[in-house]
Amino acid sequence: MPNKIFNSLLEEKIENFVRGFCSTAKQTFLGANGKLIHPGEFGNYREACCKDFLQYFIPQSLSIEEGFVINTLDEVSTECDIIIFDKSNTPLIQSKELQKFYPVETVSAVGEIKSILTKAKLKEALEKLSRVKAMRKGEVTSTFLNGSTGEGYNPERNPKDAPFTFLICERFDFNLTDLPVTINNIYSSGTNPNHRHNLILSIKDGMAAYYSERDGDVHLSVPYPIFNGIPIKTVLHDPSADNDHIKSFASFMFTGVSGSTLVRPDMTSYLMSKFSNATYAI
Repeated sequence: MPNKIFNSLLEEKIENFVRGFCSTAKQTFLGANGKLIHPGEFGNYREACCKDFLQYFIPQSLSIEEGFVINTLDEVSTECDIIIFDKSNTPLIQSKELQKFYPVETVSAVGEIKSILTKAKLKEALEKLSRVKAMRKGEVTSTFLNGSTGEGYNPERNPKDAPFTFLICERFDFNLTDLPVTINNIYSSGTNPNHRHNLILSIKDGMAAYYSERDGDVHLSVPYPIFNGIPIKTVLHDPSADNDHIKSFASFMFTGVSGSTLVRPDMTSYLMSKFSNATYAI
């Protein structure tokens, strides 16, 4: 039986989130001609709405910021709207312009926040998230932070060993008849199936996760692009008046973010080449 207290508070959070993201942002930053007065501030406001909403149901041990993801191979992502990370094990790496950089080992999830998405913009956003996932490599030279023994650790094949990625938008600007097919066909044939996104939430159109199996007349879904080692296809949860699609998103986000494998960064690998020579005086 659902917990009345939790559901009541979550419904209030959802109402505030939807109102802020879809109505208040436009009323504040759209001019009389329907054009944005301050596009940057409009985007920042929507990101703030998402952060406040996400903070309600992710583990309190994790923090939410924006910035760049880095790894020990000198790779750096483009700027990410949402980075969910283990603050207690993440060094503050910040430029004088206040740009922040987060080691991929302690990044639990990465998200993109969009307004209205065309097919081209959807493809661009999902490919960006895919590149961030690919930054988590298989070698571990430090300790696991969340109880994993490291057995079978493989970000290329294990969904929980790669950062959890998601997209939030107001709505899609294309025909939704074949939305699952459209999403499935966005990635090139050479894309690692485990590097596909985890969740897409369109406030107006529903939530896209992945089809796992059928239990009687009920379709079951999971927030992972592969299941039991097998790539699976997209399933769409339709929007509803009581926002069940957003509640499902919240539930899947908690599952994915709290289950993501985290590793303490090996700062030696970030600071110098592992092949550096050392001279010792006896």
